[in-house]
Amino acid sequence: MSKPIETPKTSSPCLVLGLRSAPQLTFALLRGFRISNEVKEILRRKDFISPATKNQVVRVVSRSVSCLRFPNGADYEHICAAGIMYGLSLCPAEIGPLLRLRWWQSQPLIERKRVRIAMEPIPTSRGKCIFYLSHDSNGFCLDVEEMHPDDFYGPGEHFVFLDLSKLLAPPGA
Repeated sequence: MSKPIETPKTSSPCLVLGLRSAPQLTFALLRGFRISNEVKEILRRKDFISPATKNQVVRVVSRSVSCLRFPNGADYEHICAAGIMYGLSLCPAEIGPLLRLRWWQSQPLIERKRVRIAMEPIPTSRGKCIFYLSHDSNGFCLDVEEMHPDDFYGPGEHFVFLDLSKLLAPPGA
């Protein structure tokens, strides 16, 4: 197994899962970000935050599709499989809102550029969706993108994964 192609080093945010309830996340997001009705719908789900991940400290990394060895692009299933093959893991859904809150000052302003969360798609009124973060002329956004089996992502698209090689001790441990 070869390693993914290296991308420019960026800070890998350290996030603590389960510290905020879904209503607390919603309140924090509504104070400074655009979020869609589907995001609000997902945050209202009773199973949105898993008790099993409470206080788990994780690092996330962003990898381009080309970094995962798809120089011509790939579909979502192959992108996720490649991330796992390189020792990364799919994110719990909670990473989307947490990363939006954490990364708000440093996400570059790029029109039509999305950073997607590599995660199990969540059923919504729009269909099965994943979170994405964007920053455009209207500000910072957390939204969802409906997943279709034939969706294709170009080599420059980015996906966020958990970096399991960098698991950390819970706070106070």
